[in-house]
Amino acid sequence: MPTLPPTIDNPPVLPDPGDKETFSARKLANMAWVNAELTPKANAIGAASHANAVEAAGAAVAAADASDVAVAAKNTATAAATSATDARDAATDARDAAQGYKNTAEGSASAAATSAQLAQDWASKTDAPVAGGEYSAKKHAQDAAASAGQAAAGVLDKPLTGLDLSDSTAVAATDTVLQAFGKLQAGKANISAGSLINLLPDSGRFDTSLPNSNNNADAPDIVFSPGGFFSSYNGSTLYEAARNYYDSSTYGGAAPATPATVQDLFTAAGMPGRYQTQFRVLGITFGTGTAAAGPVVDGMQLYIGAVNALALPRRMTMGMWIRAYAKPLSVLGTVVRPTDGWVKVLGIFGTWDGYSTAGPLLFGQSGGNCEIAMPWVVAGYIDYQPDFQLLATPINPLVFDVPTSTVTSGAYTLQLVDRGNCVDVGHAITVPTLATVAFLKGSVVNLQNVTASGLTITAQSGATVYLSGDPTKTGPFTLKGYGWAVLRKIDTASTWVISGAGI
Repeated sequence: MPTLPPTIDNPPVLPDPGDKETFSARKLANMAWVNAELTPKANAIGAASHANAVEAAGAAVAAADASDVAVAAKNTATAAATSATDARDAATDARDAAQGYKNTAEGSASAAATSAQLAQDWASKTDAPVAGGEYSAKKHAQDAAASAGQAAAGVLDKPLTGLDLSDSTAVAATDTVLQAFGKLQAGKANISAGSLINLLPDSGRFDTSLPNSNNNADAPDIVFSPGGFFSSYNGSTLYEAARNYYDSSTYGGAAPATPATVQDLFTAAGMPGRYQTQFRVLGITFGTGTAAAGPVVDGMQLYIGAVNALALPRRMTMGMWIRAYAKPLSVLGTVVRPTDGWVKVLGIFGTWDGYSTAGPLLFGQSGGNCEIAMPWVVAGYIDYQPDFQLLATPINPLVFDVPTSTVTSGAYTLQLVDRGNCVDVGHAITVPTLATVAFLKGSVVNLQNVTASGLTITAQSGATVYLSGDPTKTGPFTLKGYGWAVLRKIDTASTWVISGAGI
């Protein structure tokens, strides 16, 4: 007899992703139906179909000669086919149900991820609205902070009124508030010395060779010069009054002794004597001229005794160490008497048209003289007084043109004065050894052939010049007409490298 397939009960209600209260329970019920009802009965249908097919096949063989048996076999086979179809349909239903559960689960996971991202956006998104034109909590917090900062800045940017400037307590309190907010609101700025550059090209060392030579503290080749910031007026005389040596024997070194006036300067400034930057001291003897009268001091009419030859900034702050001899003087509005010794002075100076030769407003009287050390000039009005040291200028200040040394005739051996310069040449050039000319490591000399003919660049015996990028070529080199070359010393001995156009 054929085995009848079992009947599969209807599945429970499918879970609804939108119904969070019943979703889990319905999902579990459907999974239980698959395990307890669908899967075992589908297997039973398959087994019954197989058994019926086997029985039908046996019946067909047994009743091969009998039509009634054949009909029965046919019917049995038909029943088996029907059972197989039912089994296939049941399996398809099971597969579809499983896919539905999978899709439902994936949709739920996607919805959960979307919800998490939305929550994060409401918390921290700042580059665009989150939804409906609304921004996140972080964006609102940033806007509030910015508004508060702008409001504070607006208050601080307004001029302060109603303060009695004679009341130092009020001024000090106001300055403290302004500095706390990173503001400067004053006629002069209090600036760190580390941010300033001396506009005097020799750093106030009264050295005509700087900055074209070197700006080292122990520069051995400084040559006295007033430097243009101090020029004679009313018949005054400018001269070298003294010199400070870097490693003076007065303080245990090997260099010449420190003059008495420089020792006095070190004492007044609180400077240790040894290893101080080398500098010269300028002396000025006031002349008999009476042009440009200044203040009257101790009953004496003073007259301007020195002017500057520099195109200084429209607004500037100046300072220096100065001492008077024989008669009083006035400089930058400060009176200095012979009994004062070395005095540190600072003052501001300005002109409406951007240029004046009157600064530093040094006034004296015939028969008097003074000494000046370590002067400095910076742009703008500031409140800064260096305690004792020179205010330095960069070794190669960008504000100054590169000077040119011109060789007019004959062969030429490079000299220290050529360091950092452009040498216009028209004849053979010799690069010297260290023993001949003491070029320091890193020295650079520019060469410009100013003729249409080539010229030879040769290293002196004991020196070596390499072609940049090709250590196999050591010259002599030919610099073609109107060619340009740069020589740079690369060690402490006598080794140079050359490069350029026309080599």
